[in-house]
Amino acid sequence: MPFELELLPSRARPKTMVEQIAHELAYDILFRRIKPGTRLREADLVERFGVSRPAIREVLTSLTKLGCVENTPWKGATVIRVTREELEVLYDFRGYVFAFVTRLAMRHIDRDDLAAFRSAVAALDRAAKGGATAEEYEMLRNTTHQILTEIASRHYPVVHRIVPSTRLSCQYAIEAVRTRTQRQTSAKRWQKLLGIMETGDAEAASAYALEMNESSRVVVLAAFDELSESER
Repeated sequence: MPFELELLPSRARPKTMVEQIAHELAYDILFRRIKPGTRLREADLVERFGVSRPAIREVLTSLTKLGCVENTPWKGATVIRVTREELEVLYDFRGYVFAFVTRLAMRHIDRDDLAAFRSAVAALDRAAKGGATAEEYEMLRNTTHQILTEIASRHYPVVHRIVPSTRLSCQYAIEAVRTRTQRQTSAKRWQKLLGIMETGDAEAASAYALEMNESSRVVVLAAFDELSESER
């Protein structure tokens, strides 16, 4: 089944070759196909994607801005690595941002917005009950988050500058939906959030968004503790 890759806002979906490569590498990093701490050598990326070095430098600059990569003089680009303490802080911040964006979205959500969100939640439910992998489900979950971001950012453009700052925690977010049972639990939570949103209660929706993040945080931190040093 098709799943739309939606890391970036819709108005910034990849169009150029550089944007497409950055998009692909971002998901490689966020799903830890490329491990934290890995050096991204320009020559290797040129060979992989068949583009010029200047194009790859643009890609690495984009990934640095997104928070996926550290680019330091004389050392080059390295995939970001976070400590457990940093991951805790990032998840706390992620929760506040999710709750805040949900509240902002609720102020201006209309019938079409709610229909789009309802459709995304239904897709999560189908994926959780079907044969979707953890990565496929996480892409859909990210898209569902993005719908709220888009609604909020139409009225508060600053939201698009705030949300990317939570991306670092996404390196381990997939651990919250690694098993089919976890994906089914996640889908039920999104359904509950939708139900609250349909009542029009912005404060309740915001509070539940924070609760959803906390549930994921507990699972992700426990999974992080079980990962080997090489997997972190």
